[in-house]
Amino acid sequence: VPPMITRKIFSQVFSYMNVQLFNSNGEYLKAGLHELEQWCLKATDQIAGSSWDELKHIRQSVGFLVLHQKTQKSLDEITNELCP
Repeated sequence: VPPMITRKIFSQVFSYMNVQLFNSNGEYLKAGLHELEQWCLKATDQIAGSSWDELKHIRQSVGFLVLHQKTQKSLDEITNELCP
């Protein structure tokens, strides 16, 4: 097998692994943020206050990361869904 084809195969396999790991980490982050949100809802204002609002940008980022069928949605649809 020519070395160029071998390199390309490894490149494609590693690229696929990168995407899969990135997406699975997004789901992990989403689950962690959900637990944190539940804690903030149960905590009193004296303890948590509006701390949950400070995570707005990371929540939007994680939402985009785990958004299904991104390629089939327009920019406006994604924006309306993630940034109400």
